Amino acid sequence: MKNLQLTNIKNKVDYKNIFYLGEWCLKNSEIELKKRSIIPYHWNSLKKLEKDHKYINNLHQKISKALFKSLNKIHKKNYSDKSWGVIFEPFLQYYITILLDRWEITRKAFLKKNKYQVSFHGIKNISFEMHDYTKLFFTDEWNQNLFQNIINFQYKKKVRITKGEKIILKSEPYSKISKTFYTIFKDTVKKCFNILLAKVTRGNHFFFVQHYFDIKSFVKLNLLLKQIPVSHNYFEGIENIKIFNGKKDQKLRNQLFKNIKTKNNFEKFLIYSLKNDITSNIIENFNLILNEALKIKQKPKVILSAGLHWSDLLFKSWLAEKINNGTKFLSIEHGGSLPFKYPYFFFEENNSNRFITWFKEHHQNQKQLPAQKLLRYEKLANYNYKPKKCYLILDRISRYTLTLAKPVSSNYFTYINDICNLYKTLNLEVKNEFNIKLHPADSDKVWNTKKFLKHRLKTQIAPDNKSITDSFLESKLTICFYPETTFAECVRIGIPCVLYVSPRMHKIHPISKKLFNHLMKVGIIFDDVNLMALHVNKIWIDPQKWWNSSKIVNARNFFEKEALCFDEKDSLLKWCKFLKTFK
Repeated sequence: MKNLQLTNIKNKVDYKNIFYLGEWCLKNSEIELKKRSIIPYHWNSLKKLEKDHKYINNLHQKISKALFKSLNKIHKKNYSDKSWGVIFEPFLQYYITILLDRWEITRKAFLKKNKYQVSFHGIKNISFEMHDYTKLFFTDEWNQNLFQNIINFQYKKKVRITKGEKIILKSEPYSKISKTFYTIFKDTVKKCFNILLAKVTRGNHFFFVQHYFDIKSFVKLNLLLKQIPVSHNYFEGIENIKIFNGKKDQKLRNQLFKNIKTKNNFEKFLIYSLKNDITSNIIENFNLILNEALKIKQKPKVILSAGLHWSDLLFKSWLAEKINNGTKFLSIEHGGSLPFKYPYFFFEENNSNRFITWFKEHHQNQKQLPAQKLLRYEKLANYNYKPKKCYLILDRISRYTLTLAKPVSSNYFTYINDICNLYKTLNLEVKNEFNIKLHPADSDKVWNTKKFLKHRLKTQIAPDNKSITDSFLESKLTICFYPETTFAECVRIGIPCVLYVSPRMHKIHPISKKLFNHLMKVGIIFDDVNLMALHVNKIWIDPQKWWNSSKIVNARNFFEKEALCFDEKDSLLKWCKFLKTFK
């Protein structure tokens, strides 16, 4: 009987007689040697990915509708789907995507009526009460537990379970609302600050949180709006406040999906898991969190957020209540370039009055405005610019898939091979100045690119503390390896750059087809690393000459207008004109 390894948690088994559920079970250096024993990843098939995306979208809508209706009944609220959507997203879409992914991974392992010996580990402290869910989703411990649950639910008769080690995942510190001298003092200071801030900004129509405007632009915009420039940071630093008040109320949780009809075993498993995994902060302790949020006394007419509505539960609770009482909510894009083919199920469009996007509108609830995050950048002529290096700017790819908007798990090895092929084809003159700038989030929780590239390539890797802007300004030519904010920054600053878009990894929205094809035609975008390397070799002597040629300048202007909403007009006046429509 073959052994089946579920994650990178080691087992006492015969490693000569083993199958691996995926690449995440192995160290980077082991994968090439053991690839024949790795079960192929199901979303390597783009056809299946497309089909599953539609299924997830429909299932997400069905579950949301049933869940939000039940929560209104349980909490005696009359919240709209927008208000509940603000509280639950993007958690709910992540959760459904993840569970389908892990279900399909496991199903593929058992497809040929295989029987396995599997080590099950007793894992403690893996609830969302103790951890930020976005971090927990990437851990081997949480995924090990999930795979074990799937096998117990669906394949118990096809496995022989052996007892693995007991594992206790170290819990993150979490906040309790308790009456100590320190908390009473802290709450009093916050309350006084809140009252003062509410009085000072009483006339402010617009309430900005985590907006990503630079200070100069933000002050100017607020003066144009005739209000006091205040960026509200009360919520920041109280990230995902957690209160655990006794045991979960299972009877209450059983009511959440009482009337939902499931079509298959996966949906039964999903409902079973979800009703246990939803944090008590939204079920048992909902009113405690809401009461804490309502201590924030500001009463704006319009709330704008570019990031906090993604993660901060206190802000989400406050925002949901405000939306339900008629306050307008404008969600702002916090980064981008070419939009994803599979966006985050349009949760920002669906849960706001308008989603302010950098790229031209491709949804009825979008509004294109100049990219606020890039207003701070001056053009290259204003910098002391003495470039020498060629920088390769890299993304991070998760070991475990989180969303279909981004490259999925096993795409990483296509990505690494593309990097190696690019480097191999470059001229010696370029290689001598070649540097790699890793994504700030590169670590063992994602595929640790730093370790892998040190093993495969002999080239310079920029220190972790070097900023992306410093890397740009040292760069004679920048190679962007993913179609997101860094490419937009390069173009906006005026750094000569090229962009690689992998046909297998990066799914680009059809709305950008005209722009994409034009940038490919002039040699800014490539979908083949070897052709890109030959192009880099060709222009390396004088990238500025190529970058400032009339056809490239026209292409850059086309990109800035289509993807970033920059043209000759004053960008802040565009923002001001739009926001005044909400007065």
